[in-house]
Amino acid sequence: MRINSGSLKGRKLVSPKKLKIRPPLDKLKQSVFNMLAGEIEDAKVLDLFAGTGSFGLEAVSRGAAQAVFVESSFKACQLLQQNIGKLNASPKTAVIESRVSGAIHNLSEQGDSFKLIFVDPPFLEDLCQKTLDSLCGSNLLQEKSLIIIHHHQKEPVESNTQELELVRRRKFGDNLVSIFLYSQKSHA
Repeated sequence: MRINSGSLKGRKLVSPKKLKIRPPLDKLKQSVFNMLAGEIEDAKVLDLFAGTGSFGLEAVSRGAAQAVFVESSFKACQLLQQNIGKLNASPKTAVIESRVSGAIHNLSEQGDSFKLIFVDPPFLEDLCQKTLDSLCGSNLLQEKSLIIIHHHQKEPVESNTQELELVRRRKFGDNLVSIFLYSQKSHA
């Protein structure tokens, strides 16, 4: 597991040993970031179910202004802090140890918003659609925000609002990456 491109290219991340974390494969991550070309520079990024921080740290390496990581596991947060320290990425990062639903609520209440939001929950635990719906009901989305969801093919994810459009879906074995675009459409 390593950073694929940008200022930290080739740097290895500390891998989970006994933690129940499923970091994205390098090939999948590389493909996701190729799809996001042009959207990362100076973006504020939210990495939900962050685990090792692979998505958010890749974004920082590629020029994101800031990455906020949300992870509920104390041990995973320790691993994430190790990776941030190893990459000297502390000035551009923040780690929140919290359940994702609570973090979405709190960040929204604080007036935070994000250009890119990565959602990579444990597979087949019915968290993808709930998280997407929760994000749509929050104030975290900016005009033209992208929500990138890494999910199992048996766990469908779809938009339940006119403001959210599925713009890309790519299959990697049993994994899918679904990218949604948020835009406030007038309801005239």
